[in-house]
Amino acid sequence: MNLVLTLHDPEGSMLEQAARVLDAWKKLFTISVIAYTKQTHVELVHSLHTSGMQMIEGGLWGEGRTKAVTFLHGLGTHESTLIMDFDKLIHILDFCAAEFMTFVRREWPVSTMIGRTKKAWETFPQSWKQTETVANMLGNRSYETTDRDYLLGTFVLNPAELETIANHSVATGFDAVFEWITLLGGKKLAYVDSDLFDWEDPDRNLADIDKLGPAEWERVRFDSIAEWKKRIKNLQDIVAVLK
Repeated sequence: MNLVLTLHDPEGSMLEQAARVLDAWKKLFTISVIAYTKQTHVELVHSLHTSGMQMIEGGLWGEGRTKAVTFLHGLGTHESTLIMDFDKLIHILDFCAAEFMTFVRREWPVSTMIGRTKKAWETFPQSWKQTETVANMLGNRSYETTDRDYLLGTFVLNPAELETIANHSVATGFDAVFEWITLLGGKKLAYVDSDLFDWEDPDRNLADIDKLGPAEWERVRFDSIAEWKKRIKNLQDIVAVLK
């Protein structure tokens, strides 16, 4: 299996954890393509590049993912590809590598969207829960599905669907996940929940958590006006796509 990741880490806070899981990572995937933002710390980009990862400069959300998929498709791959966020990958490899290995090596006969189980929502801050719940409700209504989590943005794609995204995806924002789902067949796209994603990892924020304390960090990080504005803007973009 191949791997496509999106990476945004201006502080380089994930450098140590990435190095810690590198051996397990390289055993699981044939080719790893990472689309990183131009703000990502240069030491982290260099470390990943020298470790054999294919590094390309991309943007946030849809822009980076589509650039990485297009690059991988251009290599002529004939394997399935897992597409997810960089921070989630290294957290899972660090704390539940055996379960992740089983997940990756299972049979994937068709392209599949991965979602979080209901337990995940119990851990979410209100700024995320209230906006993402609305977005998922709209997604389920639009695609005539039930209880699917559309916003994790994690997929396993076979080569044919990888080509579809590479050739036709144009969305660049947070709403790009819905463009992908439409291109991949809407409600016909296979779907599974995975409890590997029943958390929102704080690994890259440990310095701030130590400085502020968990409660104050959570208030500043998730209950600020800026965070609410960002989440509402993302939701508005999704509504504009789905209406």
